[in-house]
Amino acid sequence: MAPHTSSSFSSASLSEPEFQRLREILNRSEPLQAFIRANLDSKLSHKERSALIELLVALENEKNPAVWISQPNLIALLPVVIRFHDLPSLSSSDVRYLLVELMGYSNFRSRAWNSLIYPIFLTVLVFIFIVTIGLFITPVFGEMYKDFGLRVPVATEILLGFSRMLVMYPILGPLLTLVVLVAIFATIFGLVHLLRYLQHFSIVGYWLVGSRRNIEEMTKWLAVVTELLHIDVDLERALPIAAAASQSFHLEIVTNELTSELRQIRAGTKRVIDPAVVIGLPATVVNALFGTQPISPTLLRQIVTANHIRLEERQGSFGGLLGPITTLAIGFVVGFTILALFLPLLKLVSLLS
Repeated sequence: MAPHTSSSFSSASLSEPEFQRLREILNRSEPLQAFIRANLDSKLSHKERSALIELLVALENEKNPAVWISQPNLIALLPVVIRFHDLPSLSSSDVRYLLVELMGYSNFRSRAWNSLIYPIFLTVLVFIFIVTIGLFITPVFGEMYKDFGLRVPVATEILLGFSRMLVMYPILGPLLTLVVLVAIFATIFGLVHLLRYLQHFSIVGYWLVGSRRNIEEMTKWLAVVTELLHIDVDLERALPIAAAASQSFHLEIVTNELTSELRQIRAGTKRVIDPAVVIGLPATVVNALFGTQPISPTLLRQIVTANHIRLEERQGSFGGLLGPITTLAIGFVVGFTILALFLPLLKLVSLLS
């Protein structure tokens, strides 16, 4: 009877031979453990060192394949573990690449926090800007407009009222401002995640294809599929395991549909996979998985490597939709403030002339 994973991912069970092959690989992970210990002494960042220690502890303490395929963070490390099992056939460049790949797969929590650095920075910047304008600049313009008896637009009235609140309540005012800004950026962050959940709809997926997050999730998914196929795990069982590693709602939907199609083909009720099912996957991946038989893990590894290169090119940038959306938000706040201050001034200059 095939061993089952936890209830949260019971569909990702392995057959008995597949289970034993994976157990054998986990039980023979000493070369990888030795490699990790040797590299702990090299010049690594704190995050890289933590990632290596995390994998080392998992390899030393957990040999049960059912546990590995039930936890997304461990599933995503399986490609490294399986590749290192072929250590005698790997070149020195392959080994160095595996170390880089290991860093990329094991640092989930730090990446999640890093994605928040930019919006948090913008929130603080906007907060300082608004409070400074409200306390020191807006009151001066307000007094000037009052002296001239100028009737100001609604936007200026809002800005002047906000400024009076900051002056009258020097502690409560800035605090409320910060709360509002945090709520605004939290809403933006929520919208970005909502778009990821709606990615399965083509009109949304079109704009998310090629984003850093999308490439990262696809790379995790394909890497796990590749190495599971390399140890002769059936594609129908490899796909759900890879979907869990990607932690992508979109890829989970695609995987469920693909698994259903494969079952129907195996049962003889269908002959080919419906093209609409794989429309959310890159053409190179679809061709490598379903266009050629037998499936070539070597070709799939080349695609994974190409995705890694694309991902590394984007690591220096903020990527994704969160950065552009927060930039638009800060532009709106700054633009509104400037227009609210200077529109009455332009009217005043016109009257004086």
